[in-house]
Amino acid sequence: MQPGALAPASEAESARMPWWGTLMLVLGALAFFALGRYLFLEMGFRPWLQSRQVGEWHQVPAEVTASRVEVSRVEPEDEPAYDRFDPQVTYVFAYKGTAVTSQRITLWGDGRPSFRTRPEAEAWLASYPVGATMTCLVNPEDPSFAVIDPVVPLGDLIGGILFGGAFVFGGCLFALGAWLSRR
Repeated sequence: MQPGALAPASEAESARMPWWGTLMLVLGALAFFALGRYLFLEMGFRPWLQSRQVGEWHQVPAEVTASRVEVSRVEPEDEPAYDRFDPQVTYVFAYKGTAVTSQRITLWGDGRPSFRTRPEAEAWLASYPVGATMTCLVNPEDPSFAVIDPVVPLGDLIGGILFGGAFVFGGCLFALGAWLSRR
């Protein structure tokens, strides 16, 4: 070899991923970890934890004061526009001498379902006629947070845990790829 000439790279060094490739794998791992953590906590763990704590909440009678279906137009980019039918139930209850108004029915999401057809929404609303008296569960730490139906659907709960777990697992694979690429 001539003086000043570069030595040929070993086979292991030439197969090594460039620094920017490793950086992309690390960023991918962080993104998957963050999304998986969010999905796991928000869709799985937090609703499960709240459903466990509901047993300690105070039960008070509530009166349904309004029951109606609101229609909103949904225009997704990847499918045709459609109408969404959102049942709205308003109820009033007294907690520690104060009248409180709420619209939350369930612990899940925003506290109420939405439907693609008006008959489905109206069928759901039939359980909450105006003037009906029901028992609601009031969070003693935040009395504005009350629910009538504290059950979290098991399928949604398991789906949140599995979906979030899959993203965390994907993040582990990205991190493993980044680690192996630097060896």
